[in-house]
Amino acid sequence: MVAQQERSVPARQDVPLEETWAIEQVFATSQAWESALAAAEARLPRFDQYRGRLGESAATLLAALQLRDDVVQAVDLVVTVAMMRRSEDANDTTLQAMADRGLGLYTRANAAAAFYEPEIAAIPDATLTEWLQGESGLGRFRHAIERIQDRKAHIRSAEVEETLARAYEVTSSLDAIRDILEDGELPLGTIHDASGAGVKLEQGNLSHFL
Repeated sequence: MVAQQERSVPARQDVPLEETWAIEQVFATSQAWESALAAAEARLPRFDQYRGRLGESAATLLAALQLRDDVVQAVDLVVTVAMMRRSEDANDTTLQAMADRGLGLYTRANAAAAFYEPEIAAIPDATLTEWLQGESGLGRFRHAIERIQDRKAHIRSAEVEETLARAYEVTSSLDAIRDILEDGELPLGTIHDASGAGVKLEQGNLSHFL
């Protein structure tokens, strides 16, 4: 009887190209990603023009929320691609560093805009209702504004919210360590499937055998 060969999840370089995600359609080169990260970072100081002014008028609030949306979109794209690249090989220190830099940008962006929720929470509900009715552009932000109103009692000062935002970079390192251990360093062992074939357990097939 011929022994059955142990099966395992193939390394990414062995996966057919058409079955992998096409990150190069987002950033064709690593330098393009670097440029996008730098461009997003350079936009963070723009938040300061609205600090202390969100309750000034509906137009000011709308402009500030539009800016935050634009910056968050740019930051999220950089971070998402960095995290996707890290998941390609948890043991690649270059990709780990890329993900760390992306998360650092994410943290700084949240800290730079941390004053938004406290300032919006400080606007009287009646005023926000009037602005939502009178400024059509605020309609797309209605849900976000109403969530802040609902959470008003749990929103701290701008200084505290900024401190909490900056703490994310430290606390997220625990998740990164776990991911590296789970996806790259800790052996999960081998089992036999229903046909008796040996299967090396990895994160890519673990859920299939649970």
